[in-house]
Amino acid sequence: MFERIYFVQKKRVATVFYLLFIGLFLILSCETGEVLEFTPGQESVCPPRDARCCPDEMDECSFDEMRSAGKCKMESELDYGLKKGRCTNERICRPVGLSEGMIEFACRERCDSPKIACLDANNIATCADINTDPNNCGGCFYDGTGERCGDQISCVDSSCKGVCNSECLNGGMCTGTNICTCTNGWNGARCEIPICESPCNNGTCSGPNTCTCVTGWSGETCATPVCAEACVNGTCTAPNTCTCASGWSGATCEIPVCNPTCQNGGSCTKPNECSCTTGWSGERCEMPICTPQCENNKKCIRPNKCACPLNWTGDNCEIPDRVRIPASGDTTTFSMGTPPDGWNFSYEQPSHEVTLNAYMMDRYLVTAASYKLCVEAGSCTVTNTGRNCTYGVVGKEHHPINCVDWLQAKSYCEWAEGRLPTEAEWERAAKGTTHRRFPWGDECPKSWSSQYCTGAEWSASTAKANCDESYCNDGFAKTSPVDQFPLGKSPDGLYDMAGNLREWVSDWSRREYKSAAVSNPTGPESGKFRVQRGGYWREYGIWLRVAHRHEGEPDYRTSDMGFRCVSLVP
Repeated sequence: MFERIYFVQKKRVATVFYLLFIGLFLILSCETGEVLEFTPGQESVCPPRDARCCPDEMDECSFDEMRSAGKCKMESELDYGLKKGRCTNERICRPVGLSEGMIEFACRERCDSPKIACLDANNIATCADINTDPNNCGGCFYDGTGERCGDQISCVDSSCKGVCNSECLNGGMCTGTNICTCTNGWNGARCEIPICESPCNNGTCSGPNTCTCVTGWSGETCATPVCAEACVNGTCTAPNTCTCASGWSGATCEIPVCNPTCQNGGSCTKPNECSCTTGWSGERCEMPICTPQCENNKKCIRPNKCACPLNWTGDNCEIPDRVRIPASGDTTTFSMGTPPDGWNFSYEQPSHEVTLNAYMMDRYLVTAASYKLCVEAGSCTVTNTGRNCTYGVVGKEHHPINCVDWLQAKSYCEWAEGRLPTEAEWERAAKGTTHRRFPWGDECPKSWSSQYCTGAEWSASTAKANCDESYCNDGFAKTSPVDQFPLGKSPDGLYDMAGNLREWVSDWSRREYKSAAVSNPTGPESGKFRVQRGGYWREYGIWLRVAHRHEGEPDYRTSDMGFRCVSLVP
């Protein structure tokens, strides 16, 4: 606490003596010739001798001591015409009361914090609790000015603090009515919301610059996907989702991809690398191995099996593989064209009777391998080799040769001891002697035409022709081997008379047939276009019918055109 002493002089005399005493006191307060000007809130003009700063070693003061005091700050206020002083924590000894002839001075030690020295209601010096004193005695001080804290502001540790109904969290300070000033990394009304400078992409900000990621994501900002199993040959692009590098597939990109696929039981061991089973070789395991090697122009058609290549037969594979039409007899008669049935064209009419001498026709379309033999013999020229062409393409030796013009087809047939068939010979070989829409009959998948087709949809194992994959489901996007579809053979056993490729024939084109019966017709003597028959791998339905006719300029070379040959019966 502190000690205090009262030095009291009391003169119970008339008011006159009282006033004279005060005047004498004031005169003695200054040096000679000086007058004390006691102005509230300001320092005195001359060093006041009635007020002094208490030395550290003093705990009480007297008149004499006050007269010899140094320069100190003065305070006064008008109170019933009397001067009144106050002793503060500045350790200043001042007049503190003047009433009824009593003058009281106080000087005391500094109060221990958080208490402060002040005068109570009876002008008695005391140390007051700054948090409870209601009369500004010991109230909070702003820079020593003695102002009270405003409404809703608390005095805490000698400072005015705001009043917040809810606690400021995470080190935040209450600086005003329900106002929290947050530390770095926090915001919100109570400093309860953490701040992350970078957004948490797939998570939540759970602490200053700290993201808590949802399942499947990681990284400082939860931007890195997590795959439970490592992407072996790819990158993790989403939770448990691998994006594989070229040549790989599978959930973790562990499966190599071979395109085209490995054939004949071979397995894909690296991207586009096949490991073949016994008896097969080649990039796609498409080439059979025969031991010993085949002789007499025969080819290895499967492991350790030699045979003549397609289009050829005989002991030395020197005879073209052709079918006799008709199977017996010297002539054959059939109805050429088609009667009106709503699913045909006028240039297929009128239907008329045609008689042909017996002839031989290639069982298959001429293959790329057979055409290459003609080129190597110097009798044929190289075909186009662009997009979808089959000449010289490894793995397509048994596909039909395409990208050939009419003259190239004619040259090959002459080299193979034959000629191109007439339009009539081609249609007779495709349909037999009775009218039918397709080489195999009238049946076709519903997808071709709900009005004219009632058959079941095809699959790779049941397809009867190579046509547009979206309709035929035959398993081939382009050309196919010439012996691939035995279910689609004509009545005489010829393959691909509908689909795979259109075929050149010898006739110049005529818009419509003559109505009279004819024998061995060869078409007009001249013209601009040559006739093309059959459909190809991008056609379906109406275009694959055996009676359907096409035409094209003789120098037309595209991937939809092929041919086969005929010859006389031996």
